Order: sequence, then structure tokens, then C-alpha cells
Amino acid sequence: MEPLASAIQRVAGSELGTICYIGAGSGSWVDDIAVLKPTKLLAYEASEELFSALKNKCKKYDFVELHNQWVLPKGVHECEVTSYKNPRYDSLVPKQNSFSHAKSNLHYIVQHVSGIPLEQAIDAQNIDTSKKNVLILDVDAELEEQTADANDNLRVFSSIFIVAKKEFSGNHYLLGNSSDFIECPQVTSQDLLPFTMLIRNNAKLCEAKRLEATRQKLNKKLQELESELAGAEEALRTYETQNKELVQQKNKVIDTLSQRDNELISKNDALSELNDKLTNAQGDLEEQKKRHATHKERAEKYAAELVELKGANEKVKQLEKDLAGQVSVNTELKKELATLQNQLSIAIESTKITDTSLETITEQLKRMQQKALADLEGKLHWKIDKGLNNAVKQVESFIGVQRFLEKGELSMEFHGWPISSDIALFLLGQIKERDYDLIIEFGSGTSTQLFAKAMELKSKEESHREYTSSTKIDDENTIVRSVVSFEHNKKYFEKTQQLLKQKGGGEQVNLVHAPLIDVESNGESFLYYDCETELNNIASKFAKHSARILVLVDGPPGNTGPLARLPALNKLLNALGHHQIDIVLDDSERTEEKMIIAKWKKTLEGRFVPFEEEDVPCEKGAYVLRLNP
Repeated sequence: MEPLASAIQRVAGSELGTICYIGAGSGSWVDDIAVLKPTKLLAYEASEELFSALKNKCKKYDFVELHNQWVLPKGVHECEVTSYKNPRYDSLVPKQNSFSHAKSNLHYIVQHVSGIPLEQAIDAQNIDTSKKNVLILDVDAELEEQTADANDNLRVFSSIFIVAKKEFSGNHYLLGNSSDFIECPQVTSQDLLPFTMLIRNNAKLCEAKRLEATRQKLNKKLQELESELAGAEEALRTYETQNKELVQQKNKVIDTLSQRDNELISKNDALSELNDKLTNAQGDLEEQKKRHATHKERAEKYAAELVELKGANEKVKQLEKDLAGQVSVNTELKKELATLQNQLSIAIESTKITDTSLETITEQLKRMQQKALADLEGKLHWKIDKGLNNAVKQVESFIGVQRFLEKGELSMEFHGWPISSDIALFLLGQIKERDYDLIIEFGSGTSTQLFAKAMELKSKEESHREYTSSTKIDDENTIVRSVVSFEHNKKYFEKTQQLLKQKGGGEQVNLVHAPLIDVESNGESFLYYDCETELNNIASKFAKHSARILVLVDGPPGNTGPLARLPALNKLLNALGHHQIDIVLDDSERTEEKMIIAKWKKTLEGRFVPFEEEDVPCEKGAYVLRLNP
């Protein structure tokens, strides 16, 4: 059996399906291939002379299907070929690019031919992909260095044999870029019939399909985000339109107020004129009073003279007539003064009413603008936060897919977790740097697996060194680092148990179901974990050791009562107060957490416990309180 047939038998075994032979020649290989008993043998030969010999050779085999036509590169139906006197040298390769020295002195012609692209020849056969199918290329390969598009139809074959003396470079003018296949050097022949074997890279194909599915999901999510962004932009345009209308209304109101200001100025000018007239009238009245006094003096003098003279009746009558006329003038002046005073009062009252209306309109306008701006700001924040959260979730999911593809492991989820990924990274840094013997957490979850993994790695690093601090004591001289996690919710307790079983690390964790019970702390009542028994057990185990302990306070939930996490400090001080304890409080930016921090510091000062504090900048805020540093 020839080397090529032997190699096919080695890679295909008894599951051999279809063999597709391009450049079959006169069929000198048919008997060896027939021994392998393939389901079907497709043979392509362009030379009529060689095809006739091939046809005679294959008459006795009913599984052979012959085709007398040129097989061309992907998408090509017509091209020029180099034809020689000996048809077995006929090739798509121009003579000047030929690798074979045997062709250099042969007579040749260049002619135009029609043929079938390789991908159509493959599709036309409906090849069963459940079997091991083989493609053999026994054609001139001198053009394989020229780049060609990848031929996805080749995936129906499990292996490809390229019969050529030239070393395969990874590309072929019929195959295109063969990134879906990898070379199998141990099967490559170095005999008189040299060939290179390529096998299908199934792992890469699966990866490509998974990446394509991921890309389609991300594209869909991107379209959703773009749609939401378009909605936000439409809302912004609506707001801008409403704002323009408000500005126009404001300008109208300002114009109206300006007109009223002008009217007020005119009225004030008229009022000034009336005041001037009133002042002049009052001056005239004073003058008339003086004249009246003078006339009165004259009248009295005249009366005296009348008494004295008793004969000056005409003069007296004249004086009385003058006096009556003056009285009439005074009466008219009083009426005019009263009229002016009434007009002045009306003008002053009108001015007060106009000022009040102006202040009311201005205040309403401000409230409308503030409300519109607040509504728009809230909508924009909601849209932006939602888009960012979705984007972050997609990035985390993509990283999780990549990790699964590379290592077969699912990553932990941090987005939406009670502690954010930046807090998780800070805690891992603390565990690496500060060499904790024990980690205690109030509230379990993904953080439990994270701590278990970190302590497991820490223990492995120290497996070749002696150490004297940990959480679980196997005997008096050997201790193992571990994690103690308190969880009040039965559902989440079981969920964390299942997570540890699936992901590993359960041997590092003492997961304690600690329901919430009534406790008293600093004279106040709270619902807090039933954790005293376990804390006392820890204290007894560390009675002869000074331990370094990390405590994460991430529970109980705030809806269990005000200042729900306050009792944590007293619980730790009562059981483990003489050890070095680093307490990390999550969500420290919230108002209740800030009140808890203030009360903790007051308690430590009252009990004369030395401490240091640190604010950790992160998404939701974190506060570190180090006892007995």
C-alpha cells in the first residue's frame, strides 16, 4: 500500500466517508484507495487523455464517481491554464512560476478554460459530515504563497492531503487561508510521493462559532443601547423645545413687565407733577391764609373805624364783599386739594398692586424652570446609569465567556453584588499584604468564595514554611488559615453552600447559619446575627495566640432596622478584643453608615481601645477601622 493510502487509513480507520481526489490523473492509486472501502470516491481530472485511462481503471468499482473538468479556486469559473505535451504537467500555474524543473524545457501553450469552483464541487455532493471525509489535492502547488480567501466549505473534511514536493506554507490557491486546519507533521510523507497532511482544527471552529454568537449578542445589546440613546436624545430635543417656549414666554412676560414699568414711570412722573401742583397749591393756600389774616385785620380795623366813625357804611360793605369773595376762593382751593390727595392715594395703591403681581409672575417662572430642569436631569441620569450598567454587565459577561473558553471556568459576578469589584480587589490586596490568620464576614455570598480562594492560595504559598497563626486548629502545633461566614437567610445560606461545592474552597470555610435575634448594644435594641457561640469558640482557639483578623461587615440588610450593622463592633470586642482586627464597613457613603462609624469611634474611645481609620475611595464607599494596630 502506498504511503498516501496508509496515512489515510491511519487517520480515518473504519469510519472513512467520502474521498474527494482533485487531479486524479490516470488512476494509479485507485486500487490502494479501494482497499480502504470509502463510502464514495469523487475523482476530478481535467485532461481527456488521462480521464480516459482513469475511467477504464475504475470500471470495476461501483463507489467511484468521475468528473472530467477543471476544479478552480473559490468564486472562479474561467481562467488561463498552462498545457504541456505531457498532460500530467497541465496546471493553473504559469510556466515562469513553476517549481518543477521537469517542466522547464517542455513545449507548452496557454489556453482559456472553464471549470467549477471548489466550493461548488463540494456543495453539489451533499457530503455526510458525521463521517471522516478526506480531500486530496494532487495538483501543482507553486502558487500557494499567493493569499486567497478562506473556503468555509472545506469544513466537511476532517483531513486534507496536499501532494507536492514543495513545503506547505499555510496557504493554497484552491484551499485559501487554511486557518480552520492545522498541519500534522507526524503524518507528513518524506517518501517518493511527498505530501503534507492537514487536520481540521475543531477547537478553533467551536471557538469561532462561540465568538460569533457572542458578537451577535453584543451587537443586539449595542442596538438596544443605541435605541435608548435615541430616546434620550429625543427627550432632550423635547426639553430644548419646551425650554425655548419657556424662554419665549419669559421674554413676553419681561416685555409686559417693561411696558408696565414704563406705565409706572409715566404715572410716577404724573404723580410728581401732582405733588408739585399740591405743593404750589399749599403755598397758594398759605398765601391766601396770610391774605385772609391781613384782610381780617383790615376788616377788624374797618369795623373799629366803623364803630368809631359810624358813617363809613359803604366802606364796610365793600370790605365785607371782599371778605366773602376771599372765602369762596379758599373753599375752591380746599376742594382742589382734596381731589389731588385722592388721586395721589389711588396712584400709590396701583403701584403696590403692580409690584406684587410682578413678584408673583417672576416666582412662578422660576419654579417652572427649576421643575423642568430637575425632571430632565432625573431622566438623563436614569438613562445614562441604565446604559452604563448594561455596558458593564456585557463587559463582565464577555470576560466570563473568554475565561470559560480559555480555562473552562465560569468567572464570579461582581456587578450588582453587595460589594463592588473595586472593594473586592482592595480586600484581596489587604489579604496578600497583611497576612491575616482569619477572615470573618457578616453576610455571605460570592465574597465567601473569593475569601476562601485567597486563603487557600495564601496557605499554598506558605506550605514550605512554618507558620503559627490561622483559624482552624488541627492539633496544638498545626493551624490552618480559614474563613468564618455568618448568614441569617436560609435561602442564601444554602445558595452559598452550593456555590462552594461547585467552585471549590468549602474546606476553607466555616459557613454558619446565624438567624437574626434580639440583641442589646449600648443600651439600644437591634436584630443581629446569633453569632456569640461561634465567636467564643474562635476566642478559645486563639487563647494562646495573638491573631490578625480581617472582618467584612456587609450585613444584615438595612431594612431590618435603623443602624442595623452597629452591634458588630461590640460583638467583636467582647470576644476578640485583644487581637489585631481590621474591620471593613461597606457602603460607607450612606448616611446610616456614617452614623455607625461615629458611634463606633465613640465606643472605642470610651473603652480606651487604640485604633486607626482609613477611607477607601470606591464606587459605594468603604471604611477601614484597625483595632490594636
